[in-house]
Amino acid sequence: MSNNILHFICEKGKDHFAEPILEKIDLSIIRRMGSNDLSHIINSLGAKNIWVEWASHPAIMVSKVKRPWQRLIIRLHRYEMYRQKWMERINWSNVDCVVFVNSELEMEFKKYINNSVNTITIPNAIEIDAFMPVQLSNTNSILAYGLHFHPIKAYDKLIELFAKVIKKNPNFNLTIAGQNPTHELYQKCYDECKELIDEYDLSDKVKLVELNIGGDELKTHSNIKTLLNSHNAIMSYSDMESFHYAFAEGLLSGLQGFCRGWRELNPYEFWNNWCYDNEELMIEGILKWGEMNTKNREIVGKENRQYIIDNFSTEIIAKRYKKLFVKITGYNL
Repeated sequence: MSNNILHFICEKGKDHFAEPILEKIDLSIIRRMGSNDLSHIINSLGAKNIWVEWASHPAIMVSKVKRPWQRLIIRLHRYEMYRQKWMERINWSNVDCVVFVNSELEMEFKKYINNSVNTITIPNAIEIDAFMPVQLSNTNSILAYGLHFHPIKAYDKLIELFAKVIKKNPNFNLTIAGQNPTHELYQKCYDECKELIDEYDLSDKVKLVELNIGGDELKTHSNIKTLLNSHNAIMSYSDMESFHYAFAEGLLSGLQGFCRGWRELNPYEFWNNWCYDNEELMIEGILKWGEMNTKNREIVGKENRQYIIDNFSTEIIAKRYKKLFVKITGYNL
């Protein structure tokens, strides 16, 4: 059996974070996508090197049937760790390494879930060529977006912060974008945002945009790039993020960044240059940026883009995975 073959196992439609890395790894990749049926798990029994994306149902099954001569890597993103049933059902003694995208999450795992399994933090990878620098202007347009109008994104708190910005300088606008809310939880979040916009009389300053961000759009990014092209700053205001792809995509596009530093899962690990310790400092930073001319914004934009290229490009992250595979397998793959 060839040692330079990697069997990648993932539930169908959830491979978008891993695919850019897989394309840059100098290995033969066998992709096994599945939904609730576990035929892809059973077929993987002949695989020597296995990467399971997401610590969910496939990870549970593979960890139960994994043989001693096989090597199993599971990548845990964030939300899986808070599903107690999943964490309890995975046979961690059969896992060779758990990969995290955030070191604080890694520490929490070792403290509350399992402190004997090998772990490592490797951040997410960004497709550099997928996002070109936008044409910046002097418009004070700020963008926040995500796949869903999920409460964890704290869009309600963002609107409240933005209302305070407008009181000091009305020359700002905010766009919050996500997919059309079809789930009750997302609809409630969306409705609460609309109520706050009315309460603070911000209908001409804050827009809620519904657009397709999921499915194939996660790979083409066409709608996201349209959003980025019409804004000059990207906002990360979530209550919790393990990485925050949207923020990275904004910086890569040359936008100014504003990141809420007082939240769970320390954002300073990745976004130190754009983090603010409290609300007052963030408002001050936004107002100061609002006075910046286009030339200076372009200078900052180039620096922001270079930071993403230097730290999170698919080539750089793929090398770290290749190094991990060599360590785990003992072979120079």
